[in-house]
Amino acid sequence: MAKYFTGTDGAFLVDGKQTAKIANWSLSAQTSTLETTTLGKYAREFVAGIQSFTGTANLYYYVDSNDVLDGQELLDQVIRTSAPDRTPQHSLTLQVQDVPKRSVTLKVVITSANISTAVGELVTATIAFTGTEPLAEASLAG
Repeated sequence: MAKYFTGTDGAFLVDGKQTAKIANWSLSAQTSTLETTTLGKYAREFVAGIQSFTGTANLYYYVDSNDVLDGQELLDQVIRTSAPDRTPQHSLTLQVQDVPKRSVTLKVVITSANISTAVGELVTATIAFTGTEPLAEASLAG
């Protein structure tokens, strides 16, 4: 049976827990190429090299009934008044579907945060992240 996926199928988990009111997320995966051309070849040859992962997420700036800011642990990584933690890693699971599972899990460092507001609109926070090691789990592509 054919199926299109929508945002209601997805999830955004931080350290294994559903967190923040997420409007959307994106993930970009890159693989560098390493040249293996040798003398005498008339065309360049390459093999796959090192992987890297970056992404963004748009969070609604939301305070729950206990006055706790949803997603605060992510924003605190870059919006702070003190020196950064040398290892501010979180495990992110970006999910397109739960059953069967279509998701990726990776350790990340939050690299930027942007909070924006406009008249008549909800306040949002956009975070960017970079993967810090190989994927822990990957089932998005199959």
